[in-house]
Amino acid sequence: MKSKEFSALGTISIITAYGTKSTQATRAAVKRVQEIEHRMSAFTKSSDIVAINKQAGVKPQKIHRDTLAVLKRGLEFS
Repeated sequence: MKSKEFSALGTISIITAYGTKSTQATRAAVKRVQEIEHRMSAFTKSSDIVAINKQAGVKPQKIHRDTLAVLKRGLEFS
């Protein structure tokens, strides 16, 4: 078993993996969460969300497909 506690997306996260590849799995999961945070944080100057907000009402903004998927899913709940 391998656990990793870290701060991401405005909260404390804990990822736990089991098995012979638990260390690699934990590293990969933490990396993925950090990628998502970098892309979608409203507080990271280079994120898709900040770029969208800067261009709101001005022109369309290209964003990563992950960001688009989250925004589309969010519309389903609004």
